[in-house]
Amino acid sequence: MAADSNAARQCIGRCVRLRDEHKSEAVLRSEFSSWLRRIFQDPEDASWVNHYSEGTEASIRIGRRSGSTSQRFIDNLVRSTVIEYEADLRQRPHFVEGHKQVRENIAGIVRAGIPISQIRGILSDTVVWHVYDAVMDKGIKHAACTPDDITLTEIEVLRLSAADKAAALHFIEFLKKHLARQQSRQLAATLIALDIGL
Repeated sequence: MAADSNAARQCIGRCVRLRDEHKSEAVLRSEFSSWLRRIFQDPEDASWVNHYSEGTEASIRIGRRSGSTSQRFIDNLVRSTVIEYEADLRQRPHFVEGHKQVRENIAGIVRAGIPISQIRGILSDTVVWHVYDAVMDKGIKHAACTPDDITLTEIEVLRLSAADKAAALHFIEFLKKHLARQQSRQLAATLIALDIGL
């Protein structure tokens, strides 16, 4: 069963309108979440969609250089993909704050034991989606990782505007690639070795 492009088109239209009406981050997140199961009805998508729901407000510990830690909550954690939402990324302060929180969230899940090679970070207002790969400074132990040890490299940006069929199909492909993580990385020996060992 293919993903429902009509539902994806409606989702885009609603998210664009709500963001343009200056709705809160919580409203935008709820709107996007409400469409996921309508868009992705195929049983093969159920696992990652369930992870999206179950990973809402996932608790992590953020380390500091002083050695102290603080508890934080990731907007959504889908396996090893962290998603941070902001109200409107066209406003620079929202982007800066969200980018900082993506680094914090990644550092937190590294501390929890997820290999940095498997992690992806996303910053979104449900209309614009920034996708990042992360690198951890050399010589840092996972259990001691802080946000200062994380560097983000932007690998893709999706900007939605028109709620047409072409945009809907591109949106579906984007979500499968970065949330479902289907064909999201090159098939290379070094990446396979990092993920599962020699």
